[in-house]
Amino acid sequence: MSFEQLTIFKLFLNKIKIQNLDSSYWIQEIYNIQKQDTENNKSNKVSNIGGYQSDADILQNPIFYPLVQILNNYIIDSFSNPNLRIKGMWCNISSQHHCNWHHSHSTNITEDNISGVLYLQTPLNCGNITFGHPYCFNLDIYSHIPSRNELLMFDSRLVHRVEPNKSNEDRISISFNT
Repeated sequence: MSFEQLTIFKLFLNKIKIQNLDSSYWIQEIYNIQKQDTENNKSNKVSNIGGYQSDADILQNPIFYPLVQILNNYIIDSFSNPNLRIKGMWCNISSQHHCNWHHSHSTNITEDNISGVLYLQTPLNCGNITFGHPYCFNLDIYSHIPSRNELLMFDSRLVHRVEPNKSNEDRISISFNT
C-alpha cells in the first residue's frame, strides 16, 4: 500500500507588531497625498465603498522609501526570501461607514504572491478585516480586529473584506503586493 498525504490548500496569515514606527508621521503623509489627489480630482475605486484610496504607486514617492524598506525587510525576514519585494503599494482612508467589499489581490489562482496591510490608525470599532477561503465564499471565515502598527501579510489569493468603520475617526492603512 502506498500512502501520501498532500496539503492542497495551505494558506497563511502572518501578523507582526512593528515596534518604534512613527505612525503619526505616516498618517500625516497619507493625508497630504489625499489632499493633493483631491485637488487633482483623483481617488481610486477598487474594492472600497466610500473612503479614499491612492494609486498603487506610492512606493515610487521618495517620502515613502524608508517605509518601503522597513516593509521589505519584514517580508524578506518572514519568508526567508531575499528576492521578495513590494511591487505595488497604496494608502487607504476609511471614514465612518466606509468599507471594502470582498476581493483578492490575485488575478491568477496559480500566482504565489504575498499581499499585506499595515494599520496606522485603528480606532475602536473601525471595522475588522475578514478572510475567507480563496475558492469558496461559504467555507471558513477568519475575522481579525486590526491594531495600530500591525502588519498583516497573507497569500494574495485569500479573499478578504474590511467591515464598515463604525467609529467617528478614520481607519488608515497602507496595503501592498509583492
